[in-house]
Amino acid sequence: MKRILREPLLHFLLPGTAIFATCSLVSKRSSGQPAKVDIAAGQVAAMAEGFARYKALDLGPIVAGSGDGQTRQPKIRQPISR
Repeated sequence: MKRILREPLLHFLLPGTAIFATCSLVSKRSSGQPAKVDIAAGQVAAMAEGFARYKALDLGPIVAGSGDGQTRQPKIRQPISR
């Protein structure tokens, strides 16, 4: 019995089961419909702009241990015109 109580798996499963049971009891919904997430048009535009900026970065050889040990600022590539 002492060996079972010392098992790390048991220490992981017991709190996990308790958290899962608590969440399922607390989050019971009266309606059977799933939760709805609303995202404003401005938020979508901001995410799209951030993604476009990220894709425009030239990350080239900025890899740990890949060069002379100096860091450099990434260059911005010209965006593709559509």
